[in-house]
Amino acid sequence: MEEAEKERLNDKLNDLQDRIRELEITLHGKRSDPGLLAEYKRHDELLARLYAVIWQDPTGQKGILHDIDVLMGRAKSKGEASALKWQSWTAIIVAIIMSTASLWTNLDKILALLPKDHPGPLERKIEQARHPKGKKIYRIRVVPASETPSDPTKESPPNP
Repeated sequence: MEEAEKERLNDKLNDLQDRIRELEITLHGKRSDPGLLAEYKRHDELLARLYAVIWQDPTGQKGILHDIDVLMGRAKSKGEASALKWQSWTAIIVAIIMSTASLWTNLDKILALLPKDHPGPLERKIEQARHPKGKKIYRIRVVPASETPSDPTKESPPNP
């Protein structure tokens, strides 16, 4: 039984070694047939060449996409872009100056509308006259010691 088991294990080992050899041939290739690694490197080089042709370089020149942008009129010249920047900044600065001028001319009206945190004594007196507060009136009844009410909740003096 041990002899049969050894044969089965040897067969399995031989089968695994054959599979590993096939995988190495597929990965690295034979002399006439390049493997997957060589194909991967070749495809990577071709893709890098395509990117170099299609996409722009870091300076923004060359490349098919740059040429298409120029032909379609989408690529703006630097003079047009700087003119637009100046126009937008001019509009922003004029708006800031105008809003500051309008705030300055109407400052007294704006300050009148803002609430005052610390009103003066006269303003406090006027505010008290406008909104009077009610006074609390306490009634104190003196009960002689001989007369104690039967119910302690009826008109008992407040506890100070």
